[in-house]
Amino acid sequence: MSIFKSAILSFLIVLLTLYNQGGVLAKPLIPDGFYNDVTKEDGLVRTIEYKNGQPNGRFRVFYSDGRIKSMGTYLNGYVEGMVQGYYPDGKLEFKSFYRKGRLHGISYLYYPSGRVNQEIAYINGLREGKSTEYSEKRRPVTERPFLSGLENGMQKDFYPNGQVYRESRYSNGKQDGLIQEYYKSGTLKAVNMGYDNKRQGPGKEYDESGALHLEGIWKEDLLTGTARLYYPSQRLKSEVNFKDGLMHDDPYQILYESGELLSTGTVILGKREGTYQEFYKNKKLKREGSYKNGLEEGVFKNYSDRGFVSSDDFYENGVLLNQTRYNQDGKIIGENFYYQEPR
Repeated sequence: MSIFKSAILSFLIVLLTLYNQGGVLAKPLIPDGFYNDVTKEDGLVRTIEYKNGQPNGRFRVFYSDGRIKSMGTYLNGYVEGMVQGYYPDGKLEFKSFYRKGRLHGISYLYYPSGRVNQEIAYINGLREGKSTEYSEKRRPVTERPFLSGLENGMQKDFYPNGQVYRESRYSNGKQDGLIQEYYKSGTLKAVNMGYDNKRQGPGKEYDESGALHLEGIWKEDLLTGTARLYYPSQRLKSEVNFKDGLMHDDPYQILYESGELLSTGTVILGKREGTYQEFYKNKKLKREGSYKNGLEEGVFKNYSDRGFVSSDDFYENGVLLNQTRYNQDGKIIGENFYYQEPR
């Protein structure tokens, strides 16, 4: 299109915004035909067909090298019907449907391979119904339900194998209510209440066999306060305090499945600190030593079930350096030294 013709188009568009003396828009003055527009932001060329003084007919958008980027149709000034977009190599990038300038129907986004990436449903410009994202292998990645443009209902996220990983309930665009997570096998992994995609309030976690593993209270997606840990038999393993999602307790005690004390010590923000003791079921001491920053440090004494020291283990930064073994009379019967690779 010539510079002269482009200038005429700009002038005529201005005229369309003016009123005549009777208060009615002036009669359309843009001649029928195709007009080009180049935007400074992206440098793309847009060709639009005009009839009766407004966009009517085909439009095209081109890359800087002349290849087509998108194409569709105007009807009485509004985008109407199917619009298609293309990657620079000419492969289909998206396909959408419009009614009176608003998205209406199912829009499809494609991978460069040609496989569907997303399916998004619209009614009068707002998302409505289920929108689905797929992997290149055509397996669902996420399903999101919408009502009047806002997420409402149960959102689903999936493992790469297509098995549901997580279900979370939304209301008016925000996560609000039940959150359930699953193992790849399909077995329930966790049940929580949540708000804004963060676990809040009481919740439970399960092992892959389906047995309850942990129950506690979450705040801002982190365990807080007292939680209870269980064996697969559902017998109590431990009651432990959490702070900011980390074990934080003194003493932190673990029970045998039969209920006797197995071990006791201190845990500070997820790491063992200070004295640690372990017991046989008959309550006799089995092992004792100290932790520093979550690692064994110094001498750990091991006892036989008859009460005598059976060995001394010497640790440095959690690494066993040497072990001395004793008989029931306290005499040394063996000693091992372990080489530690320099750090």
